[in-house]
Amino acid sequence: MGEKDYLKEIFKPQNFSGEELTLVLEQFNKHEFSKNEYLIREGKTANYYFFVESGYIRSYAVDPEGNDITTKFFGKNDIVIDWHSFFLKQPCKEAIQAMTDCVVWKVFFDDFMKLFHIESFREVGRTRLYRKVLSRIALADLVRIHIFRLIGSFFLILAFYETLPPAFALIAGFGDVLTALTSLFVAAAIHQKKSYAVPLTFAWNTFGLLDILATATMAFFLTKISIETGARGVDTLAAFPFCYIPAFAPATIIFLHLSVYRKLIQAKK
Repeated sequence: MGEKDYLKEIFKPQNFSGEELTLVLEQFNKHEFSKNEYLIREGKTANYYFFVESGYIRSYAVDPEGNDITTKFFGKNDIVIDWHSFFLKQPCKEAIQAMTDCVVWKVFFDDFMKLFHIESFREVGRTRLYRKVLSRIALADLVRIHIFRLIGSFFLILAFYETLPPAFALIAGFGDVLTALTSLFVAAAIHQKKSYAVPLTFAWNTFGLLDILATATMAFFLTKISIETGARGVDTLAAFPFCYIPAFAPATIIFLHLSVYRKLIQAKK
């Protein structure tokens, strides 16, 4: 096994051109830390981005009483970085320390920036960060957050004032409100580990996803019809402050529903 074959498990050759992969691998250097050795000390500026090949690492802060409080653990394949310090060049508010002997691959900030124009390189970071965050979020919490879809009640209010087509407002509004309110019952079933929690979550998630897709599709066709015939469309949603709903809500909702599916799949493994 070549020295940098570990990096090829992270930066899959099929996702990069030969030139890109060579450039990426050239920037990383292997480094070994002994148990209790520091990758970065509190108050220092982080200059390196690390991938962990083996071993365990932690970050910690010291409270006013002088106790160190562990804030994160890192293991094989994790990214170790103080994002705020690394990118903004501010002093670290936490220390990062090896808990065991560790092997890491590090890249210096200036070399990291040479790679940032490569889309596949950025995608590796985004994907790993998403997976890490998702693994730390409880399924019940991921479901419960959909309570924000009560914002769909605005569709019903706008229909009452005759600024949205009634059919669109009723379907979109009631779908959002129903998804929001039932999210609390689904989250409770997950938290209480009810026997029906998984199939209930799957059904609820599918309904919520289909509802937002139907709403977006209806909005598209109503806009097209409005342009062609002058009939009432959904142009009210393009006016401030309602423009924030179509600008952010659909993508966020779809992302959250797909994340719920991912958590369900992980739970089966």
